[in-house]
Amino acid sequence: MSKGDIDDIWVRHFADSGKIFFIARPFLLSQKIRGSVCDIGSGAGFPGAVLAILMEEAGFKNTVTLIESNAKKCMFLEELRKSLNLSFNVHHLRAEDSRKKYDLITCRAVAPMHRLLPLINIIKKPYSKILLVKGKNWSDELLEIKNRWKFNMNVVKNKVSLDPSGGVTLEITNLRKIK
Repeated sequence: MSKGDIDDIWVRHFADSGKIFFIARPFLLSQKIRGSVCDIGSGAGFPGAVLAILMEEAGFKNTVTLIESNAKKCMFLEELRKSLNLSFNVHHLRAEDSRKKYDLITCRAVAPMHRLLPLINIIKKPYSKILLVKGKNWSDELLEIKNRWKFNMNVVKNKVSLDPSGGVTLEITNLRKIK
C-alpha cells in the first residue's frame, strides 16, 4: 500500500477484499464445505484477514489460513490477529511448500496467472473454489495460460462506482493442467 492509497483505502483495499466474502458465501454455505480457507500472499491482510473477519461476524466456523512468505508481514498479521482477537492462522511459508490442501483459495495482487496457477494446483482439492482478484489486464493473463490450463470460470466485474479500473474477481473451479 502506498501513501497515495490512503484516501482510497476503504474502497481500494477493504471493499475490494470484502467483496470476496459475498462471492464465496454460497460456496461456504454449501453442504460440501465446512473446512479450510486459504489466502495466498496475504501481505497486509487483504483479502485474507478481511475475509476472516467477515466470516467470523457471519458465524462461519471455517479455518482460515493466511500464507505469507515475508517474515515482517507475518509478524504484522500475527499482531493484527491478536489485537482484534481473531482466529485465523498465519503460516510463514511459500504456498508451494504447504502440505495442506484447501477448500477455498483466495489471492489478490500476488502474481500473474501463469505463475499463480501452478502454486494453487498444489494446494487445491478436486472441488476447491479459487477466487483471484485481478486487475484490468486479466484477459491478457487468460490468453497467456489458455493452452496450459483448463477450468470453469465465472467473471465477477467490479462495480465501476467503487473501482473504475476494469478489475475483476475470477471465480474458478475444476482447475486442471493440460498434459
